Amino acid sequence: MKAVDKKDIELISSEMGYQGEPAEDTSWLIVNDEDMYSVAQTLKEGLNDRIKEIAEYFKPRKQRASAVHKDWVAAETEALKPYMTEKGSLQGKQNAYLSKKEKERKVAVEKITEAAGPEAAVFIPPAEKAKGTRTTITGEVVDINLFIGWLIAEGSVEAYVDIKKAAVNALAKTISTSKKEIPGFKAVKNVTAV
Repeated sequence: MKAVDKKDIELISSEMGYQGEPAEDTSWLIVNDEDMYSVAQTLKEGLNDRIKEIAEYFKPRKQRASAVHKDWVAAETEALKPYMTEKGSLQGKQNAYLSKKEKERKVAVEKITEAAGPEAAVFIPPAEKAKGTRTTITGEVVDINLFIGWLIAEGSVEAYVDIKKAAVNALAKTISTSKKEIPGFKAVKNVTAV
């Protein structure tokens, strides 16, 4: 791991706030003629200068903090490596044992079934549940229309459905030119100066 020198520590631990002039309140400005447009442009250029100054203030701090984080992650990975290797080795040995045990069980079941004959009903206890296993239950939507109908009926659409913003914006562009109406949806037109 790389050592962090005093200069880096000072840079990383420096003030997390920016101590420059406060942003000027421009709520008073009404752009309704060329002169006021020019005033707004001048104010905007001043804000751009401040934005650049703030970005330059934080950039080296973020870069060094990111580099130090990567160093810590690399050091952690290196420290964990021998333990993870040994853990994997033990898991492999356990899996081999369980596999051998299951093969032996299957052979014993076959012998019992053969000895009893085809006519006999033989109860074979189920295999022992392996220790250390985990059962998870997951859901799968097999019919999206039925599922959404159920969600609507339950009143819980928001809990299960995430609207894709890109798809919604594409739909808005489509219906804004076709004048088509979709229930519960509207296209919002935003005009910004460039």
